Amino acid sequence: MRHIEQDDERTIYILMVDVTDHITGLAGLTLAFTLAKDGEAASAETPVYVDRGSGVYAVTLTSAMTDTIGDLWLHVTATGADPLDVFLEVVEPPIDPADIADIQSRLPAALISGRIDATVGAMQSGVVTSSAVATGAIDADALASDAVTEIQTGLATATALSDVQSDVDTVLARLPSSLVSGRIDASVGAMAANVMTASALASDAVTEIQTGLATSSALSAIAAKVNDLEAVALGRWEVTDNQLVLYELDGTTPLATFDLFDDSGSPSMTRIFERVPA
Repeated sequence: MRHIEQDDERTIYILMVDVTDHITGLAGLTLAFTLAKDGEAASAETPVYVDRGSGVYAVTLTSAMTDTIGDLWLHVTATGADPLDVFLEVVEPPIDPADIADIQSRLPAALISGRIDATVGAMQSGVVTSSAVATGAIDADALASDAVTEIQTGLATATALSDVQSDVDTVLARLPSSLVSGRIDASVGAMAANVMTASALASDAVTEIQTGLATSSALSAIAAKVNDLEAVALGRWEVTDNQLVLYELDGTTPLATFDLFDDSGSPSMTRIFERVPA
């Protein structure tokens, strides 16, 4: 059985012979293929093939056809020819020498005390745990003579921590002993300009403030009445056709019209006793 490497694209030769004498090679055939991998059911395939003459055909198996390790069965049929079965074994590809050379280039030339001498460039989170470090693994002998100085560099000393504690105690003395409804209970001694803004007010604050105050519409109505009174007091008026006509301050727009009557109830312009809104 011929071997073929996994995922390898390989061209193989097959011979198709005459169905009548089982010997004569037949050229110019239209080939049909089925293929099965590693004991699975066969299925139709359409590999590229080239007629090389005398019944010999070059058939190209793609990497998709050789992707499964194990036996490979190729069944070939054509009209007028004996069916042909080709059995191949797909095997793992050998190690590429280039890969070995690449690995060697990444390793040190020699071991140091039986170990690879390497530098840790990065470490995943949580790699160094309490269980990963044996008790006493890092003792005084394992530390450099200046290790304490190096470790303390940038850290607070006992004196500095004492000063911080004193400041914390001062802050605690200025805070209430407990919260009220989850908040500090405090009095506002002063307020900067523009602290109280519209967004700082409750949604119903405007309604509460306006309670008992005149609305803008009410003020508009009062202003209109005041304008009317000003027109009556200072504006133009005239008596015509037994009527009294009062005008707006513009002197042309009628404001109010009254019918005039004498003491007997008859319309009059000379002996006016009563006026009635027209």
